[in-house]
Amino acid sequence: ALSPEKDAMPPMFFGELLSDIAKRGIEQGIFRKSGSMPEIESMRRRIDEGNGDLKGVLPTHVTDSAALLKLYLKMLPETPLTSGRFNQFVQLASQAEENVESVIPQMRKLFEELPHANFVLIRELFNVLSIVAANSSITLMDAKNISIVFAPSIGRRAEEQTAMEALQAISGTMLLCEVMIDFWQPLFAPTLPFLSASSGLNPRYSLTSAALPCLTPRSRQRFQVDKARREKAMQSGDSIELFKAYDLEGSDVLALLE
Repeated sequence: ALSPEKDAMPPMFFGELLSDIAKRGIEQGIFRKSGSMPEIESMRRRIDEGNGDLKGVLPTHVTDSAALLKLYLKMLPETPLTSGRFNQFVQLASQAEENVESVIPQMRKLFEELPHANFVLIRELFNVLSIVAANSSITLMDAKNISIVFAPSIGRRAEEQTAMEALQAISGTMLLCEVMIDFWQPLFAPTLPFLSASSGLNPRYSLTSAALPCLTPRSRQRFQVDKARREKAMQSGDSIELFKAYDLEGSDVLALLE
């Protein structure tokens, strides 16, 4: 669990993994690959034995760093955006489709209300995700693709939800992830320092390497079209149409609902 203390930071290995992904992870499908289970288990033992520190010994392959990062996020007992604020974040993200300029200051204020460790985790995670998305010509993973992978870790599925209800709920989380990737710079750049020295995250992969600070007219149009399709599908309860609205394939749906 993340510490709620005022000046607490995410565990050391979190920054080490992000640094590794930023340095070596600009490759095709970096977050789609499962990694080597023996290597991941070895790294987990190293983390446990080193009190949350890899001590500079990183996995041989960067895909294992990416897989270990996803596993760590899934193991957190609650969303890093905190249960009490999560719905507010989702609501603001839905408004960004219509008026992002007014939403950014509100969302920044809400981020700054997070416990320090949570804020730093979200800030540095989405900094690296924005770098991967900005290099989508190589990684073949844009903001939408990355959101499909990370939405289940950023949100949480209620046990009593049906599969359709869970997919509808997680659609808001996917949009929130897209906003945090596409608008990383105006959301986070002017706030807290980087992890850098304390965690090993290389500062040159922060801020200047972030994703574009605003939506292009074409991507803004995509947001609006997607929103109309999502709303129509949710109102009708048509799961197939909802999948189409997100360009989801069968494997994507399984990943979201696992």
